[in-house]
Amino acid sequence: MKKLILALSATAFLGSAPFVFAADMAVKAPPPPVSPMTDWSGFYIGVHGGGGWNGTNDWYIAGGPLIGSGGLNGSGTTAGNSGSWAALSGGLAGGQIGYNWQINHLVFGVQGDGSWANIKGSAGNPLNLVDGRCSFAGTPDQTAECRTNIRAMGNLTARVGYLVTPSTLFYGKAGVNITSIDFQVLNDIGFSGTCGAPGVGTRYPGYNVVNRTTAGATAGLGIEQRVWNNLTVFGEYDVVQTGGSFSNFNTGGTGAGGCTNNFVSQTNIGTATQLFKVGLNYQLH
Repeated sequence: MKKLILALSATAFLGSAPFVFAADMAVKAPPPPVSPMTDWSGFYIGVHGGGGWNGTNDWYIAGGPLIGSGGLNGSGTTAGNSGSWAALSGGLAGGQIGYNWQINHLVFGVQGDGSWANIKGSAGNPLNLVDGRCSFAGTPDQTAECRTNIRAMGNLTARVGYLVTPSTLFYGKAGVNITSIDFQVLNDIGFSGTCGAPGVGTRYPGYNVVNRTTAGATAGLGIEQRVWNNLTVFGEYDVVQTGGSFSNFNTGGTGAGGCTNNFVSQTNIGTATQLFKVGLNYQLH
């Protein structure tokens, strides 16, 4: 009788064993948790630095009263100029903030960034008494240095990227840009009369800076690499639409009597300013 009871008990246990083992396996093998090393979703903040270049910076000084011995030329003669060209180049630095959504290997995001910039170029004919005012053509007049300087910019962009590995993201971006640009003319006076002796080349402070704000499009490509926990580094190439034709009324010269009259300058800047950036981001989990 005891042997019969033991045999039945063993049979019942063995019959139920697969269900016990299956339930135990279901409990012990849950889906693996998402690691912060591979999860790109969430807010991030960061900093960047780099440089920019624009190959077109064409100045044109419109005609105005010419300067002669003792001050303004009483005839009120006007003239144009032959134009003057100089590329823009320089550095930039700033910060960014954004948000990412990750869906499998795809990462979508929005980002806002701002940069201080010193992307500038100048053109002129210092101490040239025949062609002054940045290639001014005509009788002797003020010589000048004409400056264009991209001082700051901000961007609001959408990003789309693909994770080639869990920690390496290739992405593209596009959006809108706002840029602040300064235009200035400095004067080197070098002829007789109240403006100084010929050839002296006295440097006056120049005309007030004219600031213009532009709005345009921007687009770029980049690669971002996670290097430690929530920290990533990136490199990026952008093209920013900052150019156009600008008519600027330059006023406020401070030279000797009559030596720094007001005038209108025309500046043509290339439509594409190229930017190269490197930086780092910290993901906020």
